[in-house]
Amino acid sequence: MFSIAAVVLLNKPKDNKIADSLYRFSVASKSSSTSVAPVEKASTLESSSKAVEVPKAEVKVAGAGQALVATTKNMNTPVKVSLSVAAGTSVWVGMTNSDLPEGQVTLNDSTPVTPTLTGKETVLTLGKTRGLTVKIGDTPIDLSAMASADSPSTLTIKIE
Repeated sequence: MFSIAAVVLLNKPKDNKIADSLYRFSVASKSSSTSVAPVEKASTLESSSKAVEVPKAEVKVAGAGQALVATTKNMNTPVKVSLSVAAGTSVWVGMTNSDLPEGQVTLNDSTPVTPTLTGKETVLTLGKTRGLTVKIGDTPIDLSAMASADSPSTLTIKIE
C-alpha cells in the first residue's frame, strides 16, 4: 500500500485542478478498494478454473429396408468416414460429396479407406453390407437394420 501511495504522491501535478480532483478520487479509490480486491481475485480464479464443456458427438441411425439415414451432431470437422471389410470379403461402395477418388471403390480386407466428407449430406451406395464396417468419426454404424445384407443398399449421412 505504501508503494502505491508513494508513486501517486511523486506523480501528482502541483497546479492542475483536474489532476488534483483525479488524485483525490484515486487515493479514495485505492484506500477503499483494498478490502474488495481479495474478493474480486477469488471470483476471477473461480471463473477461470471452470472447464468449457464440448458437446458430445452424436450419430442417430433411422430407416429400414435397404435405406438408412445417419444424422450426426457435434462432429469434429472435417467429418471422416472409415470403410473396411472383413477378411475374404469385397464390397463395392459409391460415395457422393467426399474426397473418395472417382467417388467409388471396391473394398477388400487390404484396402480400407477413410474419405473426408465435403458436403452436409453424403449418400453411400453399398453393393452389400455383409462384412462391411462403417464408422462416422469414431462411431460405428449398425447396418443390421438393412433387410438383406447381400443386396445393394444406401446409407445417407446428414451433418447437422
